[in-house]
Amino acid sequence: ICTDQRDKLQSHLKENGISTGIHYPQALPFLKAYDYLKCKPMDFPIASTLPSKILSIPLFPELDNERIKYIINQLFQFYPDWSSFPLGRLGWAILLHYNRSL
Repeated sequence: ICTDQRDKLQSHLKENGISTGIHYPQALPFLKAYDYLKCKPMDFPIASTLPSKILSIPLFPELDNERIKYIINQLFQFYPDWSSFPLGRLGWAILLHYNRSL
């Protein structure tokens, strides 16, 4: 999930027993391996802002329907106004459809 409220969302999910991860803490152009390129944030304006916004939620084959529904409900609780959800309209449509089908 990409959101300006990453840390707040992460805290909300943690308080409700949902683990999260930050799998991309640094954009690729700014990794030590690429220091020799001397990249600046203005060279990659989007990539330089995303690391502080990306949050990984549970996603693995063994996730059962009950747990998926719980995670979705916690996302609904954090984002009661669907239009503010970081996935936009399509993401909400998918979540609503999946939530109804469980």
